[in-house]
Amino acid sequence: MNPLKHSLYLILVSILLPTTPLVAHQDKNSTITFLDPSSLTTALTVTKILPPPPAEGSQNLITDQDARTEVAAAATKTEIKAAKHTEYDVFSFSDILGPRFNAQELPKTAAFFKKIDGDTHGAIHIAKKTFERPRPMKTTGYDYPSGHSTLSFVWESLLVDIFPERQKELYAQAKTMAWNRVVLGHHYPSDIAAGETYGRYLAQEFLKNPHCQQELDGVKEELKKHLIPSSTMASYQPSKRTSLHKNIID
Repeated sequence: MNPLKHSLYLILVSILLPTTPLVAHQDKNSTITFLDPSSLTTALTVTKILPPPPAEGSQNLITDQDARTEVAAAATKTEIKAAKHTEYDVFSFSDILGPRFNAQELPKTAAFFKKIDGDTHGAIHIAKKTFERPRPMKTTGYDYPSGHSTLSFVWESLLVDIFPERQKELYAQAKTMAWNRVVLGHHYPSDIAAGETYGRYLAQEFLKNPHCQQELDGVKEELKKHLIPSSTMASYQPSKRTSLHKNIID
């Protein structure tokens, strides 16, 4: 993302997200692995973390709509092609972590993130049903928050827990993956900003769960053996769980 578009993104994040919460609706058909199903209308803060999208007739909505139009119109052919070919999968971060970061060589990692994806899709469904914002391209389903953005930042946050030294590169890729949805005209900037907020929140909820942490430690061991360069193995340590993580499932 070039500096001008990055600045636009940060400005829109700050002005397009008000602070009034709504009531969440639980998806009774969701299969949840690490998130507590009973928390989906309470602790899972659709009601606390995500504000509603810009209201009809508001200046924020006009800004949001204009920004979407301007970003899509200004996108180069190269940017549009790259956006169309973006793969939304945790292993897309092999661009940062190297070609050995793939599902075939890392079955434990693949199985772990399959559970993460299932939980995240359930949480996204709840949020979209809460706000029921129509998509800008008049397709089926709801728009807010962006599911692709939410997933991108869940993956980024969990990968940063494993590779903290790659935080800047991982964040840059997640941001590009999310912003590509605006480049293609599929989302408003406020959908992307909400997806980042929601994705980061969900990642923290995953990291609070002792069962998730146990599996994540197994993922780190697999990555230690198959991915992390030998020069860094000596400094590698699985994450240490606090007493809170041992005793509470949020």
